[in-house]
Amino acid sequence: MKKVLSIIFVVAAALLFCGMSGMGGGAQSPEASPYSAKLTDTAGKTFEISSVTIDGKTTFNGYLGKGRLTIPLENIAAITIDRDTAEISLKQDSQKVSLKINGISRLYGNTAYGNYQIALKDIGRLEISRANP
Repeated sequence: MKKVLSIIFVVAAALLFCGMSGMGGGAQSPEASPYSAKLTDTAGKTFEISSVTIDGKTTFNGYLGKGRLTIPLENIAAITIDRDTAEISLKQDSQKVSLKINGISRLYGNTAYGNYQIALKDIGRLEISRANP
């Protein structure tokens, strides 16, 4: 009986200490973002958002073929999303690139009403600009 209780105690202690490691996949504090956006969601609602980040970063990530591409928001003029595909309009040379995206990725920012977040799959169009200093 003592052996069983000892094993239960060791397992419980191990689980407790694993949770205290700081290595979990919890939310990370986002970067400070100098970017604003005009967002139109798939329901047609339009919002002005400041301090825009995507998954806490000032980059947009997606898949280009078999590889992963990371584009800084400073290089993006607009993003149009249709299900799992994002068409990114780049600022330089009016180039466009089409990426496959992870629908569970989220955009975060602030509105006049408070903090805002939305899954990328629920965004129709996003026009990005650098906030005025």
